[in-house]
Formats: sequence, C-alpha cells, structure tokens
Amino acid sequence: MRLVKRSLLVVGILLLMTGVVISLQQKLVNAATPTFSKDVSRIFQSKCQSCHHPGDIAPFSLMTYGETKRWVGAIKDAVIAKRMPPWKPVSGCGDFRDVRQLTEAEITTITQWADGGAPEGDPADLPTALSFPDGWALGEPDLIIQPDEEYTPPKDRDMYRCFTVPTSLRGDRFIQAIDVRAGNKKLVHHVIAYTDPDNASKALDDKDLGPGYTSFGGPGYTNYGMLGGWAPGARPFFNPDGIGAKLDKNSRVVFQVHYHPCQTSTCGQGSPKEETDRTQIGIYYAKAPVSKTLQYLPLVNTSFAIPAGNNNYRVTASFTTPLSAKIINMTPHMHLLGKNIKVEMTVPGKTTPDCLVNIDQWDFRWQGTYTYQTPITLPVGGRLNLTTYFDNSTSNPNNPNTPPKIVRWGEETTDEMALAFIGFTLDSETLATSAPRLDEVSVDQSGNLVTRGANLLPGADIEINGKRLRDTTEKTAAELTSSEMWKVYAAPGSPVNIAIINPDGARTANLNFTRPGTTQPSKAVSAASYNPDAPVTPDGIVSIFGANMATGNEGAQSFPLPTTLAGSTVRVNGMLASLFFVSKEQINFLLPPDTQPGTAIVEVISADGAITRCDLPVRSTSPAIFTENQRGTDAPAADATPDGKTYYRVGSPDGSTNPVMVGHYLQLYGTGFRAAAFDTVTVTLGGKEVPVLYAGKQPQFSGLDQLNVQVPTGLSGVVDLILTVDGRAANTVKIRVQ
Repeated sequence: MRLVKRSLLVVGILLLMTGVVISLQQKLVNAATPTFSKDVSRIFQSKCQSCHHPGDIAPFSLMTYGETKRWVGAIKDAVIAKRMPPWKPVSGCGDFRDVRQLTEAEITTITQWADGGAPEGDPADLPTALSFPDGWALGEPDLIIQPDEEYTPPKDRDMYRCFTVPTSLRGDRFIQAIDVRAGNKKLVHHVIAYTDPDNASKALDDKDLGPGYTSFGGPGYTNYGMLGGWAPGARPFFNPDGIGAKLDKNSRVVFQVHYHPCQTSTCGQGSPKEETDRTQIGIYYAKAPVSKTLQYLPLVNTSFAIPAGNNNYRVTASFTTPLSAKIINMTPHMHLLGKNIKVEMTVPGKTTPDCLVNIDQWDFRWQGTYTYQTPITLPVGGRLNLTTYFDNSTSNPNNPNTPPKIVRWGEETTDEMALAFIGFTLDSETLATSAPRLDEVSVDQSGNLVTRGANLLPGADIEINGKRLRDTTEKTAAELTSSEMWKVYAAPGSPVNIAIINPDGARTANLNFTRPGTTQPSKAVSAASYNPDAPVTPDGIVSIFGANMATGNEGAQSFPLPTTLAGSTVRVNGMLASLFFVSKEQINFLLPPDTQPGTAIVEVISADGAITRCDLPVRSTSPAIFTENQRGTDAPAADATPDGKTYYRVGSPDGSTNPVMVGHYLQLYGTGFRAAAFDTVTVTLGGKEVPVLYAGKQPQFSGLDQLNVQVPTGLSGVVDLILTVDGRAANTVKIRVQ
C-alpha cells in the first residue's frame, strides 16, 4: 500500500513537473515569437506604410495593429512570394537609393509573426507613429504644373493618360529636382515626366477629348527628354549641386499618369461620387551654379519582331561610349510582354561585366527610375549592354493579343519596347558660369520692388532670404521687378537680404533692404472652429482678427465674391483672396484654392494704407464644424430631417441644442474637409462610430463643406459629435438625442 501511494505521489510530482516544463516551453515560444508592436511595425514603417496608409493607393492600411490583423494571411503570402513591397531590381545589382525591398531577416520576422498567431505585443513597444505630410517634401517648388481641370479615369481598367502643360518660362532653366503630388492617391499608380521642346504634345492633346490624351508606352512623340518620375514609396531628392536637367524656355512639360482602378472599400463614396484626379508636378530650379547637364541615353532596340507563341524571346542592344561619363540613374522600360530586363557595363581591361540593374520579374504596373547612391563611372570605351526577354505565348496573362501575333516596336498597348533610359553626365563637360551683379534695390511709386544690376540672363529671378519671387518680371536687361511676391517675404520694417539668381544657378551677393512702413499684429483661424492652433485649408473659410483692418463694415452682396470690400484687400502668399465680410476688427475670407500646404503669409491692406499681417498654417485637410453660437462650441450649425423633405434646426443661436430624433439624418456644415479621401473620414456620436453618408463640398456656398450622418439607436441626451479626418479631429459639437 505504501508502495502504491509512493508511486502515485511520484506520478503526481512528475505530472506537475511536466506541466511546469510545458509552461516554461510555451513561455519560451511566446518570447521568441515576434510581435507587431516591437518587431513587425518597424518593418512596415520602413518598407510598407508609405503606400499602406489611409487615403493612399494601397487597398488597406498597415498603420495600426487593428488595421493589420485581418490581412495577416495575405501579408505572409505576399512577402514570401516577394510581390510586396513592389521593389523590382534584384539585390546585388546596383546600389540604389530608397530601396524598399525586404531583407531575408525581415521576411523571416513577418512569417514567424504570422505563424505564431500574429500577436500584438505590448503597445508600449510601438515606435513613434509616422505622419505623412500633405505638403511638398522638398519645400514649395519654384514652378508647379498641373492640368487645367480634373480628370475622371475609367473605373474598370488601367489608363495611361498624358497631360501637356506649357511652362511659360522667361528663359531656359536647369532643373535640380522634381516632386509629384498625386491628386488622388487611390488612383495614381505612377507618374513619368517628359520634356517637349517642339510642342508636339499639343496636337495630340487637341485630338483627344477631355483633359489630356491617352498614350501607353511613352509620351506619344519622338523628340523628348526625361525629367524624372514617381511611384508609390519613392521619395523626391535634389540632384547634387552642379548637375541639372535643362528645360528650354518654350518647352512644354508632359507627365504621363498611370491610373489604376480604385481598390479601396470607399471608392466612389463622398465627394465627388466619381473618383477624379488632378496630379501636380513640382519643379525645383538649380540653386547653385550648374557645371554639368543631366542627359539621357536611350539604350534601345527598335528592329525586333517577337514571334507569336515564343515564351522566352531575347532582344538585345548595346552602346560603346566614346567619352567618359558618370551614370546617375536608370529607367528600364518594356510593355506587357516583358519578362525580364538587365543592363550591364563592360569596361576596357575587364572581361567580367558589372551589373547595373536587373529586373528578373518585369511588371509594367511597377516601373520606376532607379538612382544610384554613388554615380557609376563609365570610362571611354565602356560598353553598355541591354538584355531583355519577352513572353508572347498564351501562358502570359498580360498578353494583349488572343491569339498571339508577331509584335514589334511601337507606342501602342499591343506593341513592345526594349529600352532603358540612362541618366548621365559627361566628364568633359564644364558649363560656363555667369557672373550676375546686383547694384541697387528700391520701391517705385506703384509699390513694385525694383532691382538693378548687370550680367543678368533671361529668366533671372529676384530672391529674398533665399526665396525666389515667382512674379519676377524683366523691365530691361538690367532691371527686374516684383509686384506682389516681394511683400510676402519682406515684412514692413524688417531687414531682408535680396539677391538675383540666374537660370544657371549663379547668384549675386546680397544687398540688405528694409521695406518701408509698419505692420499691425493679427491672428487668422478657421471661421468655423476658431481654434487658434488648427491649420486651415485651401478653398476654406478663414477669419482674421486685428485692429484697423478696414475703414468700415461691408459684406459681400453677390457672387462671385469680391476681392475688395470697404477699400480693404487680403492677399495670401501674394494672391488676392475673395471676401465675405470686412470690419475694423474682423475679416472673413476664402483662402485661395491654389494656396500650397505649409506656412502662408496673410497681409491685409486697408483703404487708408494700414497693413495687418500674420502667418497661417495650411494643410490639405483640417476639419472644422460651424456652430450656432459662432464660437466653435456647443450646438452645430446643422439641419435634421426624417425623410430629406422636412428639415428642422439642430441648435439655437445661443448655442443650446434642440432635440433630434433617433433615426433622423443630420446635415452639418463646416469647412476644411472637401479634399479628404473618403476612407480617412470618421464620425463618432456619443462615442459610437456612425457611418458617414456624405463628406464634401456644399455646392451652393463658396468654401462651405457638408457632412451627413444618421443618428443611431441606443443614444439619448446631449452627446458629443466628433468628426475626424486623416487622424485630425474637428471641434467637438453637441447633439441632443431624443
């Protein structure tokens, strides 16, 4: 009996010990499993979130654990197959900037996390969240190019649309950088910018209905240069000082936009119902003397014929350079039959070629310009070799021809290209540098800034504290003037440095100058929320508060809105603003729609010449709700309706709330959210998230936006309504639910 008891005791102890061992093993496994907070989020930040955040081209966001968890299986499959992130060059061939390719260690971390149940981990381990500013990453450009109107791409297929824009330059320019602001990131897949020195694109545009013209492979004409490109995740940068791409005075700029059918769940919702786009190109002029021109060599074969049914047809091209050069970047290009593309360089005295770029799984949807970390030396006699392979069989799902047919070089969708643009500079080229001189600065009787000097080239600009004045005009070969922009950067009574910069980047010495007069302080805020810390938005309604801003009171009586009331004008970054109302202490105005994100300068000039001035932060979106008490608090300026036919007011002028029935619809009025991507707009009512039925322009009043939601069940009493756009909350308003 004792033996049995002792045996049972030993078994019990062993079982307990086994449980302890299993528990310890499980803890060790859990400790070894990567977590979202500590491990995976950092990979997503560096390689994924530039596309996978609300309002961008990716079909879902990877910014938070909650957004990521439901996509774990798809994420694992995509990273194992190396479909995502979409970095096409093979590693080990070319040392490029902005590489988005996952390392094997990063792939392992993501797959172990997915296989381990995708744990969140401790939120305290999360890195600081990334923000994606909507302004220009390199600062406001010297020239902004955009189509005259919005374009609505097809919903059911890809579209390659070219937009041609005259530059209206006063002289030839050297370009040091370009940037792209996609108008609708849910649609814009990539952008390539070309020069058009002969204005050939104008005829193509005239023949095609609607904004722009359709062209698949390139810009549709032959004599063009490259300015650069953009794809999701790419970051703009300045070329090194001394290098610039030349843009001729009378050139057009053509940018080809690849539109991809909208993939997010909010496509076609909000305002407008049709998804539209108006992408902008920002051009930055050279800021230092240019000694070398960035040129492009097309390494190309135009004489091939790909046999029908051939699934691995080889096409090559080569070029032997008679001059020594530096290779700056590489842009491979094929169409839908493309399989892989490689560029190699063989230099004299060396039999083994150097690999410059290798894309072993070509995908026309994911192409780009790849810039080297350090320029590649190409000596005299160096040979560049292009090798491409094409699949013209029925096994190629992208083959545009059924059945397959012989395919040759051409611009059409059904044609092909075997091409790599090679950006380079010549070692032998050293451009002459101008020597401009600034002798005198003054203000004429009309209030224009006038500069006089010597050795000024056509297209020279005035600078104030390093900022180019875009309204610079040439009065004579030695005299430049600015009518309004100079006032933006020169506050009355504050000394500034003035210089002249020639188009080749050569700059004069500075002259010190002080604008005559004095200015009065003021503060500009959203006319809806009155939040002193919140930015405002282009085409939004703004109030500025000060003293002696007008000689009397006057309100606008007609549309379009006037730019002068009671003798007062408002300029924002030199642009006249439309006015709603003026008084001595307050002016309500419409922020000009072309105002760029960043810090704007607002200047009010009254009829008696008094100047009031302030800085104003500007974002593309910054939501604010108008309220009945006109203080940004309590009851909103809103209507409620049970059926869209009968309406009643939600609040009273004193800010108190009127009862609103459960199930009724709210129409709230605000400003600052008309440009928001619909999937970035959320509303909570009494802490409960409610569906957004509409968020966009109110079509009958300038600058006014409208928000429509339905009051849900389960609420009663006075509750908070909070509108959030792209993570930024509007002023909180009160709703009384009955």
